[in-house]
Amino acid sequence: MNLNIRKPTQSLLLDTLKWMLCFLILIAVGLSIGCQSDEEDLSDKYLVIWRMHIDKQELDIKQTAKLSVDCEYSGDEAELQYTWTAELGTIHNNGRYATYVAPENADIDVIRSDVSNGVITVSDAISVTVGNPCSTKETDTKPETATKTEDSNDSETNQPAQPDE
Repeated sequence: MNLNIRKPTQSLLLDTLKWMLCFLILIAVGLSIGCQSDEEDLSDKYLVIWRMHIDKQELDIKQTAKLSVDCEYSGDEAELQYTWTAELGTIHNNGRYATYVAPENADIDVIRSDVSNGVITVSDAISVTVGNPCSTKETDTKPETATKTEDSNDSETNQPAQPDE
């Protein structure tokens, strides 16, 4: 009597391995689904700044102006973050509306607004004239010339200089 024990054991082992592999695949798929974030993907949104506005384009030194930015966003506008910067002046409040304070010196200032949903950031900038940046204090740029007084006894004063021989 010859018993062939090897074939059923091998077949049983292969069936067990197949079931274990299927079980591991199901666990991996379940984990990948369960580990996905409930947060919405923000990269498929669009964000556009339509208009950036300042209520006064020409300001005196230290004068304030109101700023605003209008956007179009395909998501929830509560997600948007606003950042304002100025090269010379200062900005108060970071939000859709802000207040600009002109610097202490006359110049042309650039004000920038960045709007972001955390993934997409768009920017726009405007310039504002503070004081009169083109006017400068007049200084005498001409070389100084000595004023000569005519002396009745000195006839050489008005004569060109002669080279020494």
